[in-house]
Amino acid sequence: MINPETSLLALCIKYPDMVPVIRTSISDKMFTGKKNAEIYKACLKLKDNNKLVDSVTLSEYIKSNKKANAMFDDETVLYTCLSEITTTEVKASSYQDYTDIIVNNYRKQFAVNETRKSADKMKDGADVTTVVETLGENLRETERLTSKPFNSFLDIAREETNQIELRAERGPVGLDELFVPMAFDSLGRFIKGFRYGSLSLLGARPAMGKTTFAVALAADAARRGIKTLFISIEMDRSEIAQKMLSHTSGIHFNKILEGFSLEQSDWDGLLSTMSTYHEGWDTNLAIDDESSTPSEVLRSINWGINEGYKYIIIDHLHELVFDDRRSHISLTEAMGDYVKRLRNMAQRNGLAILALCQLNREVEKRSSKIPLPSDLGESGALERVAHNIIMLYRDEVYNRASEHKGELDVVVAKARGGQTGIATMDFDGGKNLVQDQIYELKAKGDDEQ
Repeated sequence: MINPETSLLALCIKYPDMVPVIRTSISDKMFTGKKNAEIYKACLKLKDNNKLVDSVTLSEYIKSNKKANAMFDDETVLYTCLSEITTTEVKASSYQDYTDIIVNNYRKQFAVNETRKSADKMKDGADVTTVVETLGENLRETERLTSKPFNSFLDIAREETNQIELRAERGPVGLDELFVPMAFDSLGRFIKGFRYGSLSLLGARPAMGKTTFAVALAADAARRGIKTLFISIEMDRSEIAQKMLSHTSGIHFNKILEGFSLEQSDWDGLLSTMSTYHEGWDTNLAIDDESSTPSEVLRSINWGINEGYKYIIIDHLHELVFDDRRSHISLTEAMGDYVKRLRNMAQRNGLAILALCQLNREVEKRSSKIPLPSDLGESGALERVAHNIIMLYRDEVYNRASEHKGELDVVVAKARGGQTGIATMDFDGGKNLVQDQIYELKAKGDDEQ
């Protein structure tokens, strides 16, 4: 019976120029035979040092390496193993067959081992949801590591050319398949939208209008026919609905909250709003206010994926309860790891994820209160991981006598495929209303016209 590990080692000896190719798919951890694993590591080491790879050099290297030599009972065992390898008939063209068998066997065994570990953890009382999610992550990571790490550029270029051709045929409408379009024209000058497969962060200090801004984005997306899942950790569904109705109707939030102070014109506005947004709200917008832990949010996103939701808004990250984090890592590390998981989930599933977050207090210590990416905190993890970073600033929060009352500065601090800058919008907190100002005059950084 042909042993794929022995055959692969035979290839390394008989066709040493193939070693660099083989090592892109195979690591020593994938060998079931420990002796084979040591011989494979020796092949790699000799090749790295530009030395001849044959039975003699392998024998000498292993004997000189205390750890490797300990794997063999004596010199006779080593000689027998090498003899079996060198006498194995192989063809260079068969290397892919051997690597596929080794990789598949490794995946199977890894899955079995990880499943057993997960079962043991659950028996010991670990949270079932967390264990299952960790298992899934580990299996996906193994899939990634054991897959071909590169593709021919020609193949990639051909695929991309085909996609460009399709987009050209569809015209501008085709761009909606790449992005969640930006709701505001002034902001769209810097960033066209939130690309599917990306993680964006929306940061601000308290009372700047994070949720109001997010509600405006969600309402616009639903109106455009984009299936949007709004995960609210801070507010319950009732308050989100009230903010949504206030934003879309222009009726003051307090009036909606109280009910009794609504006038007939207000009722007409509400009914008109419900009629206008009915279909979009029914089929394209869902609200989850029951998730409060990292694992619950991930579970909610997975539900959304199964239901066809492509735009995920999380309000907000710093309200998450990280009680299930491992004891040896800090809250900062847990947050950094979690944001990476969100980004990976977005990339794997073609989601546009917008996560709201609260900026740290460093901004309060500066004379200029306009936020910076470093204000995100978490040791820079959030700043590094995010594809886009947008931050909000209202001067009137810090300066009661501000000349810019009713204005919201939207700071694009990082834009993958766009440009940084500041757009200024009208803001009415009472009506939960964010609107473009006069476009030509109010996009900061532009010359006055």
